[in-house]
Amino acid sequence: MRDAMQDGPDAGNPVTAAPLRVLEIGTQFGMGGITRHILSLTDWLRARGHQVTLAGTEDVWGGRELDPTFLPLPTRYVAADGGSVPARLGNAARAAAMLRRWLAAHPVDLIHCHESAPALVALLARIGTGIPVAVTYHGSEPARVGEFGRIAGRADLVITPSQRSAEDLATRGRVPRA
Repeated sequence: MRDAMQDGPDAGNPVTAAPLRVLEIGTQFGMGGITRHILSLTDWLRARGHQVTLAGTEDVWGGRELDPTFLPLPTRYVAADGGSVPARLGNAARAAAMLRRWLAAHPVDLIHCHESAPALVALLARIGTGIPVAVTYHGSEPARVGEFGRIAGRADLVITPSQRSAEDLATRGRVPRA
């Protein structure tokens, strides 16, 4: 990325060559920790001059009523709320097609996904575009680490909240270590 943080007394001040255009995708923008994280990160990036668009399934903490640039995507229905695996895969294909059309009209420098459903949608939508995809692992039940790893392993960057989470993804999820 073109944005780097400095060490030392000016830590926290960005060194920026040019503003980034970032798409932040969540599963659903309801009340909760992951949504709070996405919104805080968005505020931080925007305060530093970056253009950030939010995308995912609208809910009380995110949607077009709160942010006119919000991109509604049915990511919630790619996750467990989507029903059977065939239904969820159909929803993933529909969401990826919607995102691909949006990306054609709104170029971005980075797609940052939170959770596996948005990551799957972004990875499908970006095929052949060269757009990098980062995914943040916010944690999951041990049984789901492998499933997350199969998707996250295809991203350009995997972000974890701790070294323990990174180790779980490497050993259980088979995500390559950096």
